[in-house]
Amino acid sequence: MTKILLLISSLTIVTSAWGQYPFDKFDRPNFKLYNDWKLIEKKEESKIHQTVTMPKFYADRVDLTIQFTVDNSSEETKNIIRIYRGKETIQSFRNDKVDYMPFYVSRHPIKVADLNGDSLLDVKVTYDYNSNGLSLSYRLIYLIQNNDKTFTKYSFDNMYEDRLDFERDFDGDGTFEIQSVQLVQSNNHSYWCFNVFQITGNGLVDISNDVDYPIFIQFLNKRNYKQADVKLDKLNANWTRDLDLITDLGAVLK
Repeated sequence: MTKILLLISSLTIVTSAWGQYPFDKFDRPNFKLYNDWKLIEKKEESKIHQTVTMPKFYADRVDLTIQFTVDNSSEETKNIIRIYRGKETIQSFRNDKVDYMPFYVSRHPIKVADLNGDSLLDVKVTYDYNSNGLSLSYRLIYLIQNNDKTFTKYSFDNMYEDRLDFERDFDGDGTFEIQSVQLVQSNNHSYWCFNVFQITGNGLVDISNDVDYPIFIQFLNKRNYKQADVKLDKLNANWTRDLDLITDLGAVLK
């Protein structure tokens, strides 16, 4: 019996060691999760809202509520994110490429952590396209808190992989960088291509070259964590520049 337990323990340790990406050696955010979504449908107004509240979110213990709206009455106002500080609407965002359809935006919990090390909590939203394939299966929406309690929104499409959280502290400075994940082709093989972006006062900055990125993991019919020896050349150098990032300061409501 003792030998069997030791064998199981050894296999567990080996499996755990194998099931690691190269970036898993770096620290990751300790996200707090919020999943108490509320659905409000106003058929007479052709609007559908989904809201989630984060109690005592702000430094002064005031609640934060985020509302996602699909407004089918007008193309100009079709998709809206509203930010509520307590019961007061303080900001709205209307610039994105996805429809905030019910149950797509709420398929994953809202995640909260201080990502950029300024002692202010930030918000991560995973909008799931519910795709049947791999290509661009979800859209990341980061709401980075500003000093005036408003947010700057960054959003981009990521490929779906076996996990959704790719934020890590790559440079050991106590703050977290963001990774993008794309499925690319090279030499008749498919690879996950990872790039790294730093959150700065001037937006997301590509720092891949500073941390020996991009890295490539070959896409196989089984889980694969081994970094592949893929070199960028003139034909595929744009892999590191295809993020299609939307940066949105939103409308601040006084």
